[in-house]
Parts: sequence; C-alpha cells; structure tokens
Amino acid sequence: MQKRFRVFAALLACSLLLTACGKIESPAPSENAFADYQTGDSAADSAQSIAISAGVKDNDSMRFTYSGEPVAINYGVNASDDCEVGLLIFLDGVLQSYKVDGQTTAMHTLDLKADTEQIFTLYLTPSLGEAGDTLRLNFVNVFDPTLKTAPAGGTVVFGNSHKFSQSMPWTLQMQAPANSAAPTISDGEKLVPMTDAQIQSYLETDSRGNTRDARDTFQVELLAGGENMAPLYTLQEQNEMELRLYANTAQTYRVCLLADFTTLLPINGAQYVDVEVQKDSYSVIDLSFARSDLEPYTNLFAVAVALSTDDGVYKTSSVCLVK
Repeated sequence: MQKRFRVFAALLACSLLLTACGKIESPAPSENAFADYQTGDSAADSAQSIAISAGVKDNDSMRFTYSGEPVAINYGVNASDDCEVGLLIFLDGVLQSYKVDGQTTAMHTLDLKADTEQIFTLYLTPSLGEAGDTLRLNFVNVFDPTLKTAPAGGTVVFGNSHKFSQSMPWTLQMQAPANSAAPTISDGEKLVPMTDAQIQSYLETDSRGNTRDARDTFQVELLAGGENMAPLYTLQEQNEMELRLYANTAQTYRVCLLADFTTLLPINGAQYVDVEVQKDSYSVIDLSFARSDLEPYTNLFAVAVALSTDDGVYKTSSVCLVK
C-alpha cells in the first residue's frame, strides 16, 4: 500500500529552527516529514520544493508473515524532482538489516529522477522475535542521507537533510523464531522532575487565549554540557552527553544512537535502551565516549521508537563530528 504524503514548504523555516535548537517535532505517523522539502541548505539556496511519495507496494493488509524464510517486500519511492532517499527499517524499535539485489544493508539508498518511481524488492529476515509474536514494523524514509562534513573554518547546515518520514506501523506475524542473536537492550534512565519554570517554557498562548503545550508532541534531544548539541561538535578526549526524552503522555520508547546512519553506539553497555516517559519529568540517559570511540564517524543522531502506541519513530537533530 502506497500513500501520498505532503507537508507545506512554508513550514521550512520552522523545521530549520527546530533543527537548530535540537527539537524534532515528528508529524503524525500518517504524515511525511520531508514532502515538499526545499532543496539546498537553506530557504535562500533554492525556492524549489520536492514532494515525495513512498510505501509498500502490492499489499493492503498492513501485515507480513515470517515463517522461516526471508520476507519479500516490494517498496516504491517517487519524487517530484531529483533527490536521494534512503530506507531504514525498525522491528519493535530494533534496526534491521535486509537484502536488496543480493547485498545486505541497513539502509538502501535510491537516486531518484523527477516523477520516475523506483520500485525494488527487499528481503527481510527478522533479528528478533519468537513464534507467535506480533511485532511492529516501521518503514522510515530518510531524505538526503549523505554524510555532512564541515569545511575548514566553516559550518554545516543540515536543513532538511536526514529528516525522517514514515507511514503507520505495519505488523510482522512470527510463525517461526528469529534465527539470530537477540539484540542487547538495557534500561536505567533517570527521571528528573521539571521545574515550574521549565513547564511554563513549553506553553504558548495565541491571540485568542488558546494555550498550546509543546510537550503534546514527544521530544527526544541529544545534549552536551546541558545544551542541545549544535550542528557542529568538536570531539574532546572524553565526551559527556545525555539523551533527554519528554512528553505529556506516559509511554515507552526504544532508543538507539546511530553513527553514520547504521552503526549502533553503546548506551548503558547495550545496543538499545528502553525508556519510560512520564508527564512533567525528563527521562535522562547519560552517555560517555572516548575520542577514539567517535573518531571513525562523521555524523551522529539518536532515534526513539514508540513501543506502547502507534506514535511512530522520532530522531534528534543530526550532529557533525569535528575531529
């Protein structure tokens, strides 16, 4: 089933602002975070927008079945102008490898030509699950999945690059167990109550007296030194960071830290961490990396996948690591 998604390009300035401050307000899962994207690094670079449609083909059931053999999935992507799009797949919040044309990858990328749909078949062998399980399957499209580096003495602007889009989650019915080592998953977040001043900072009142709470949309942020990480981060000998999650609705998210899109960096000694989010509190995870841990990589961001609802997949702003 393929859906057409749109978000007005007039919202670009807002999306750039969110990138700068480290907050990504992902849309409802049925919407597309990058349709009608502006090309270039800023609105001033180009007035051209790109509308993208992407989704599973030839299946209206929103369900796949795994019976011990790789699951064949036809996937199509179309764009109104030339661009590049990558595909990440999460199964119960765990990043999946899959095969396309005999090659194993965690992110297949497509160089799209204007108004020319590309359809490919991927083969998914789940990395987790027991017979009888019903798992949540998220297809996440990544706009312009190119690694960003900063010129000497310059800066980098991600703009719409690395933005996620998604449809409603599918399900994978397990009729056979996964034949691979289970991913390592930890917990151990700390809950930090919000102060009255912090709660008030998320409230906005319009001219009609209507109040909006930014926490109505789930937020995940990557911080260093108590501040949202800037697009450029210069590596130190020891790099202390933290992940901060919050929302008005209590639920559980599975979180991972991705370097260069597909490499999992450890969180609490594991590949993933399950985080419970509670109203009026920050759920905080402390991170610590030696310089040598991060030097091989160029870009960094965190991903949070809702486990208890169909809320979808969220990411932090991307960060360019300066050696």
